[in-house]
Amino acid sequence: MVDFPSIDTTFLQELDQFSDFDFQFATFICKLAKRPSLELYISALLSAQTSLQGNICFTLSENHNTILSSILMHYSQTCAPLEQWPQLLYESEVVGKPQDFRPLILKQSRLYLHKYWLYEWQIAKKINQLSLSPSSRIPNDYLGKKINSLFPSPQQDQLRMAAYIAATKKLCIITGGPGTGKTTTLAKIIALLSLLHTDSLFKIALAAPTGKAAKRIDETISQSLDQGLPGQTIKKESIDSATTIHRLLGATAVKSQFTFNESQPLPYDCIVVDEASMIDLTLMRNLLVTLDKKTTLILLGDKDQLASVHAGSLFGDLCNPTVVDHFSEPLLASINKADIKMNTQSWKTPKETLLPLADCIVELKHSYRFTGILKPLIHAVKKGEQKALHDLLEKSGDRKSCFSIISKPSQLEDTLSEGILKYFAPYLTAQSIDEMFQALSQFRILCALRKGPFGVIAINRLVESILAKNGLLSIDSDWYSKRPIIITNNSYSLKLYNGDIGIIAPDPAAKGALRAWFPTDASDSKTLYRCFTPSRLPHHETAFALTVHKCQGTEYNFVHVLLPDSDAPILTRELLYTAITRARKGIHLYGTPTILNACLKRTIDRTSGLFDTLKDFTVSPVDPNL
Repeated sequence: MVDFPSIDTTFLQELDQFSDFDFQFATFICKLAKRPSLELYISALLSAQTSLQGNICFTLSENHNTILSSILMHYSQTCAPLEQWPQLLYESEVVGKPQDFRPLILKQSRLYLHKYWLYEWQIAKKINQLSLSPSSRIPNDYLGKKINSLFPSPQQDQLRMAAYIAATKKLCIITGGPGTGKTTTLAKIIALLSLLHTDSLFKIALAAPTGKAAKRIDETISQSLDQGLPGQTIKKESIDSATTIHRLLGATAVKSQFTFNESQPLPYDCIVVDEASMIDLTLMRNLLVTLDKKTTLILLGDKDQLASVHAGSLFGDLCNPTVVDHFSEPLLASINKADIKMNTQSWKTPKETLLPLADCIVELKHSYRFTGILKPLIHAVKKGEQKALHDLLEKSGDRKSCFSIISKPSQLEDTLSEGILKYFAPYLTAQSIDEMFQALSQFRILCALRKGPFGVIAINRLVESILAKNGLLSIDSDWYSKRPIIITNNSYSLKLYNGDIGIIAPDPAAKGALRAWFPTDASDSKTLYRCFTPSRLPHHETAFALTVHKCQGTEYNFVHVLLPDSDAPILTRELLYTAITRARKGIHLYGTPTILNACLKRTIDRTSGLFDTLKDFTVSPVDPNL
């Protein structure tokens, strides 16, 4: 470690873009360096900042980063030209090339924290391996007959393609918006895989990033199989109850350590992960390294939804436009050979060499769920069409989906009261625990922000106040009957996890004492709900209102979405799309036209090198005998 000469950081601090941690990290890196420099300090500073903003790496380009452009302008007399930075960074000996063991890794113009580069490389390597690996050999004619029987409709080409990929490859990625049939297709794929592997118990695991999403996929798959799909001899014991990815991996009390890892793979023939867009870089890596050589991985998600809270946008990166809806000629030929009823001429088959990943991704485009205004509304948001969105909200005449202007915090109570009283009344008048949970799942207020007068904390207090004023709640302490709560910290001992929704209500077996009630995982108990004394709970919050991020993986009949009165970086098209697609029947937007338009204009742009790293691996020809 060498002495690092002090530099004038006044300008950097005045930018108000960097945290104390960012500055400390940059100083630490320079003190480790053999040849510290201002260029290294700035690079380390920006690397720390961007990683905490959800980026996997930082791009050394003024075109990619306006902050870097401002810094270069200010330090133009003391900084080297940007094209000279790579050499200066390598000479510091704390920045290495791929495969070097250095705190920072520079690949082309992308600068990574070492851990992030390693995880991205490991993910790309495993995805490439899975993409090239055929599943167990199955006679094509037999497979074709089974797929045709499960998907008889002429309009089900995309679904048949998904089933064929899942049956013949070790990786199947299914993307599509709400109501496009992802989980219904999955249920039939599970039936297909069970039919194709009757010689032994074909073990299937269902997982999702959150407890809510896991419960939903568990219920959907159970209902679909109970309704009787072709091939009703499916052994229920072959399908484990859905769980969170952390629980699937065997999370321990020691942070970031799991029971299952590279040396102890998960004991399943097929692992299905729903809501895959919520998976961050670290969790995806931890999942992929636990896959056994025999295991097929099926990922379901919506590439247009919000990215993960933590670093990375893995699902969106994998669903790159250059590979979605692009299938190789050998794959299409094998489908024709199997005599599957599918119009393979409609698929794109570019002349250029495709990544193996292209033959593993299917996008479902037809929505079976949304009717009326919701369908064009979602389309307008997805495409960022401002005029179309405003016309739909203002001229449709559909009171279930509309837009109300709120420009000041003082307007919140008067504007929101009617909806709060109308939609929460059934929940507050419900008698049994089951009725409470059913009613609570029908409606939710979604906030873009956590803090501030339009944030989820303030809105939850406002809801409590409105309901108490109207005699629907009696609030005499933090613990009151009918208080909905959301767990925000995992408790492995209690089996309560971040995102789990509970209700504070009396326990008849404890003389009416208040308890916190939660739905029970099917694998845990024969009872529908379990309860805890409130003092035992891990950190939690009131849940009349939730942030849009927290509501991913859930649906409600009606949703009220509250936008703030001023712009913020978090307000993106993906956030608005995610919020609106939580609703089954109606959506009420609150905000101003200016903020609504700002959401539509801004899209999530997380920096990643995953897709380029996939290209670095040797591309082998697709096996035509699949």
